[in-house]
Amino acid sequence: MGKLENQVAIITGAGRGIGAGIARRFAEEGARLVLCSRTEKQIADLADEIGPLSGGAMAVPVDVTSQAEIDSCVKDTLETFGRIDIVVNGAGTQYISSVALSDPNEWLYDINVNLVGAYRFCRTALPALAASKNGRIVNIASRMGNSPGPLNSAYAASKAGLIAFTTSLASEVARDGIHVNAICPAFVETKLLYDSMIKMGKLTGQNVDEIRNSLAERSMLRRAVTTEEVAALAIFLVTEATGITGQSINITAGAHG
Repeated sequence: MGKLENQVAIITGAGRGIGAGIARRFAEEGARLVLCSRTEKQIADLADEIGPLSGGAMAVPVDVTSQAEIDSCVKDTLETFGRIDIVVNGAGTQYISSVALSDPNEWLYDINVNLVGAYRFCRTALPALAASKNGRIVNIASRMGNSPGPLNSAYAASKAGLIAFTTSLASEVARDGIHVNAICPAFVETKLLYDSMIKMGKLTGQNVDEIRNSLAERSMLRRAVTTEEVAALAIFLVTEATGITGQSINITAGAHG
């Protein structure tokens, strides 16, 4: 019997990268999954892939900047599965720019997706999570929320806000049996990272390999974190970590600074 047998988990940003990695790991543990992303084909394909491994997988296209779409997703989840035990806020975007040259609308979009989207999903799902008596929220933040670098002011600000939000929310809902934690990866080999490195290269004159090597040199293990490693931490937080809440846990391959 899997560790998440009969548990219902909503995962945003499930179409690729960290979100997809967590979905696959949750499926292996028998969870019933609601896969959310703006990219419907990606989550539909993933649902087909992992559905037979899990207690069932449902693909629900959701833009986390839309409260109406979040409301519909939570409603559909409850109508289909009857409960919500876990919410993983993995939807994210990363705007690369100096502050001086930044577009305010694009800057604020990072905040709206990475921070406000997580707030909206948490707020909407809280009654169901409280009803489960063992609710778990995992917010995918970033090491950059604690240790920001140049050209990432919007992303860093959104992740710093998500870390603070995690701690504040945890203090409010602990009495309802809900645990709230954040995972703070350093660089993870995903398409989001690759796209960000291309954008950074245009501003710094470096190529992707040079940027990747520079990032790797900052870590003790001299490599990126894998999506499987992030997923393993997520599994721990929603199963065995009964005494951990309100925390932001770094997973960095030993990266510093």
